[in-house]
Formats: sequence, structure tokens, C-alpha cells
Amino acid sequence: MRRLAIVSLVLLPVVASASGFRASSFKKETRLGANFWNIASALDGNLETCWMVDPESENVGEWFEVDVPRSEVDRLGLVIGWAKDEATFKDYARIKTVKVEMFGDAKAEDVKVAEATISFEDTMAPQWVELPNTKLGGEITGAKVRVTVTEVYPGEDYPNLAVSELIVGLKELDVPNTAIPFKTEPPSVAGHAPALMVDNNPATFWSGTGDGLEFDIRPEGYGVSSLGIVPGPAGSARPKTVEVTVSDLTVSYTLPEPKAGEKPVPYWVELPSVVGYSGSAWGTIHVKLVDSYPGAKDPNVAIGELKLKYTTYEAL
Repeated sequence: MRRLAIVSLVLLPVVASASGFRASSFKKETRLGANFWNIASALDGNLETCWMVDPESENVGEWFEVDVPRSEVDRLGLVIGWAKDEATFKDYARIKTVKVEMFGDAKAEDVKVAEATISFEDTMAPQWVELPNTKLGGEITGAKVRVTVTEVYPGEDYPNLAVSELIVGLKELDVPNTAIPFKTEPPSVAGHAPALMVDNNPATFWSGTGDGLEFDIRPEGYGVSSLGIVPGPAGSARPKTVEVTVSDLTVSYTLPEPKAGEKPVPYWVELPSVVGYSGSAWGTIHVKLVDSYPGAKDPNVAIGELKLKYTTYEAL
């Protein structure tokens, strides 16, 4: 779900780091594990976990960094508080405004390329906020995005900040249909083979019987960020609940029910990320059609077209 919508620094403890991402501090924990509240807990696609800063912190001035490959940054996504439930969300402080700094070009990794200040609404829902489109990185040099907290919504019971999810959004491009091979194919009704999902012809479609149909696709070299599903013809059953698994992370989406007379368009499903930027989950993409909207004329579920978007590409 996408929504569009200084201050004095505090002394920070020793930087907490991990491969590909870092945070200025996190709450130390022995019972649950030393890194339970570290920044990786805001990169796992699980709203029940979170990055929680040191309870002694003033919150303002705390930051996290995400390393990104050669790319174009265009947005930032956050679940601004601990969204395990409504109680945890209100109990702890939540992000209100941040300063976003983008570093790294073809000459030097530590050169600041762009900076922006953005705000978030006080809601549990995931929020995407647009950033100035900024190209980062060279053939060899790296790049990074640092997000520094500049203002918070106060917690009702605890002063320290907690954030369930974060992701740096990179500009998306279309994967050519010719580069979307099936690693495993779903069963199909005669005359409606899976290849008809990737033929760029809206008049043809794949059709299969029953719920729970599964298939795997592997577009070699592409860092896929989104999967688009174009429903089949109006008389057929249409996909409803879709589970997508990549890099051992699974997301579940409920697609909207197509309206009568509505022109078929892709319904986009954002793939999980593994190191904090969109398109960072590589490898096989497993798709499961859990259930479907019933068809008025044909009980078989149908998909007209399958689309993919990517943010990074590694030539083979």
C-alpha cells in the first residue's frame, strides 16, 4: 500500500552493524537473543518483530543505513511503529519525520548525492513516501542510504522508538516476457498452457482446475521486486489469495475482485526484500494460488498475463 503523503543530535552508542545494513543502536536483550531487537528485525517481513532502539536513547538522531547496488532510489517504505498489534503500536514511540541522505557515486562511496526530509502519518499501515529520483553507485563503488530520525510520535507507556518494517525503494523496470521461464509449471486445462501467461497476448490465457495451484519462475539475472497478475476472461474463476515465496520469505496478498466490464489490468504484489531494498530477494519465485473468486461460466481459475518488475540486473 503506497501513501504520499532541524534538530539537535544526541550522543550515540557504538554502531550496531550487519552485512548490508546498520543501525545506530538497539535494545540489548539476553533472554530473547543478543540481536533480537537489532535492525534485521525490521527487514524480515514480520510485523511481530521490530527494530527497537536503546531505551536510554532520546530517539532523535538515531539512524539506520541500507547498502544498495547501482540503482535509482525513488521512495522509502516504513511501518513506523511496532505493529504487532494496536497496543504495541501505541505503547512505543513511532517515527514522525526523518532525514534521508543518499551517498555514493562512480567516484567516491562517501560523497553525499542527495538529501530529503519526509514525514509519515501516525498509522499502523505500511507507508511509501516518494523521494527525489536519485541515481547511486558506479561499476565498482558502492552506495548507501541513511535514514535519521528527526521527530517521533511519543509512546503511551515506553519512550523508546520501535519500527516493524523498513525498505528502500528502487526504481522499477519491466522484465521482458521472454526472460520469464517456468522452472515448474502448474497443471493446465487443454489448450490453455502456462506459456500463454507470458506471451504478451491478452486474448490468450492459462487455465487450471481447483485451488492451491503452484508454479515456480526464475528470471535469471534479475532482482525482481514486483509480480503482476492479469486475471483471465470474465467468465472464468479469478485468482483471489496469492502466496509468493522468494529467498525463504513468504508474503500473502488478497487480490481485489474484478468488476464486471472492467478492463483487465495487472494486480501488483510486492516481493519481500532480504537486505533492506526492493528487488533484493534473488532466485526462484514460488507462486501459490490459494483460492479464487468463482467464475460465472467456467469454474477453472484463469490468468491472462504474468508480469514482473525488477530493480537490479546482473548480466550473465
